[in-house]
Amino acid sequence: MRIETSFTRMRSTPTRGVFFSSPPGVARPAVVTPRGAFSSPRFHAKYRAAGSFTSPTALYGDGRKNEEAILRFFVRRLETRGWDSQRVRESIVGASGDNITDVWLAMSRIYGLGVKETALMESPWLEHAIASGSWEDWMGVRMESVGSVDERELSGGTLRRQHAPRVWLKMENTQPTGSFKVRGACNAILETRNALGAAARFAVSSTGNHALACVHALGAMRQLEGVRAGQGDEDGDDNDDNDDSDDSGDSGDNDSVLDVYLPSSVSKRKLARIERLVEQTGCNANVIVLDVEDCVEAEVRARGDAAAKGRHYVSPYNDEGVIAGHETLAIELMMELSPEQLDCVFVPVGGGGLISGIARVLKHLAPHVRVIGCQAAACPVMSRSVDEGSIVECTDWNETLAEGLAGGIESDSCTFETCKALVDEWVTVSEKDIAEALVGMHGNHGQLVEGAAAVTLAAIMKAGVSIRDKGVVGIVCGGNLDTKDLDRAYDIVRKRGSRDDESDASRANAF
Repeated sequence: MRIETSFTRMRSTPTRGVFFSSPPGVARPAVVTPRGAFSSPRFHAKYRAAGSFTSPTALYGDGRKNEEAILRFFVRRLETRGWDSQRVRESIVGASGDNITDVWLAMSRIYGLGVKETALMESPWLEHAIASGSWEDWMGVRMESVGSVDERELSGGTLRRQHAPRVWLKMENTQPTGSFKVRGACNAILETRNALGAAARFAVSSTGNHALACVHALGAMRQLEGVRAGQGDEDGDDNDDNDDSDDSGDSGDNDSVLDVYLPSSVSKRKLARIERLVEQTGCNANVIVLDVEDCVEAEVRARGDAAAKGRHYVSPYNDEGVIAGHETLAIELMMELSPEQLDCVFVPVGGGGLISGIARVLKHLAPHVRVIGCQAAACPVMSRSVDEGSIVECTDWNETLAEGLAGGIESDSCTFETCKALVDEWVTVSEKDIAEALVGMHGNHGQLVEGAAAVTLAAIMKAGVSIRDKGVVGIVCGGNLDTKDLDRAYDIVRKRGSRDDESDASRANAF
């Protein structure tokens, strides 16, 4: 008999050994598999149109034979956690006005391209910080892995602390590219490849993470196609003379599969990592650093060049395929936590792709959950746009540790209306708050996260009293931190500590 552990869960994808049985002595809730939903002609028409290029069954099963079983697997986990099975079934077949069918298409394929179901980690440090109102009141606490939440609570090993809330962190910094962006990139590029074939050419503009994700996606597709070609040869399909199925790694005529446009503000670490990943994956990509700092200006340049060259532009956020990929993150949260355990989700916001995906799923399947947008005070473009009722230009943004969230939003961005309609609350945090969160995560949990992820942690702390009795999830969106930013964060915290010491001494001398 195989015994599943939290370590198995952390390293596994949803297709391999991540469904936990109930703890001994605990009745397992009834599970109703929505066979009618998966048998729906409407669902299958959309699924077939999307293709099965990288459905998990293509990698781990018998081709299309087990497509329905793969999706039932995810739905069973949701229903076991106690989520409304009727809502779930309707979301699959698109039976309601809020159609989120695309998330199930994404769930059925992105894990085959190396996307992980990332760990959900408990943060006693943040729990205590919220309860005490101070970052510094409780130090030296280590993060714990959540294997099966119910199992852990019943085991007696980690009972809920008296100083509620319960805070979990979704560790997207452990994705293969170090960021959640790989979800959207894999889904969007796959959709385009299914529609246009291997001849499709792409262009992206990014501050780093989206570019890494796109390179990863194309590299994974190239590797998978190579495996399939090898299998075809073994089966006797040796049509080498006429094989033009994929040239994603061949650079014979300088016709790159991917053009990557980066603003000059991109961190050196991310730039070096992009170039290294291009080399490692064999993806035929051109990396172009522009002479503009603002990401919107870089996007305009990239879109113009893509149109001139006949390339498909993959926006970091203004793309329905990208947003559908990010929706999978919300499904993963629901597969881990019950309705009673999940009250609010804190999400970092730049262009709004991540929070749009999360909000669409949660407001449809879990409407009681509050979705809270988190932004740096140095560049709160989306929250300011929502307040104004229209997208505002980013003309006065300042340098920030959260450079991944900095810059403007495209004037026709599909994320704006979603944020306006579905995000419940906005929290902006100062550079000091971001620095303290970044240093705290590093010092207390041994985790290097980027400034955009620290914005989430700082926003949770700032929410304070309002979430003391809640089940809270913070999205740790990435871990591609430049060492100079870490040094800068420590400098900010040290300076603040020195000022506090001086103030304490002055107050003592006054008496």
